[in-house]
Amino acid sequence: MDIIIWGLFFIIAVFDARDNRIPNKLLISIIVVVTINSIIFTHSVSMTHSLLGLVVLFSIGLLLFFVKAMAPGDVKLLGVVGYYIGFWNIPSFMFYTLISGAIVGSLYSLQVLADNPNQFKLLVNRYSTVFLYGKVSEDLITNTEPSKKLRMPFGPVVVIGLALYSYFQ
Repeated sequence: MDIIIWGLFFIIAVFDARDNRIPNKLLISIIVVVTINSIIFTHSVSMTHSLLGLVVLFSIGLLLFFVKAMAPGDVKLLGVVGYYIGFWNIPSFMFYTLISGAIVGSLYSLQVLADNPNQFKLLVNRYSTVFLYGKVSEDLITNTEPSKKLRMPFGPVVVIGLALYSYFQ
């Protein structure tokens, strides 16, 4: 059963990296497979911890969605991961997700730097002005189109964090 669950998580990570969307059918499939796995191989007590994990991680994701730090598919993915790992494993999972987020975020930033080196120079000038004078001058503020902003898919970050959590626990 774990191979099926991990295969679905891998497909979700690829979909999110490629299309910036997470199909609901895959998320529901993971919940069904985890529920069947839990009924067959574990006790009913773990279902309570799974549901509590779903609620807690979904709530954290929903808060991040309201501050526009996360997309709706990522919120649902966090809820499904909470259902998979259970309530008591959330702190460890979040630690490894932060590590994977730093790694993937750095790689995405390096990709943007490689694509447009002038953008990096502009950012250095802007932040050095903020550091020295406490505000940004109007000529350093650039109007970036939404399509040119750095969009990092969070699905691969969550799946890599889950893999790190599973490996090191």
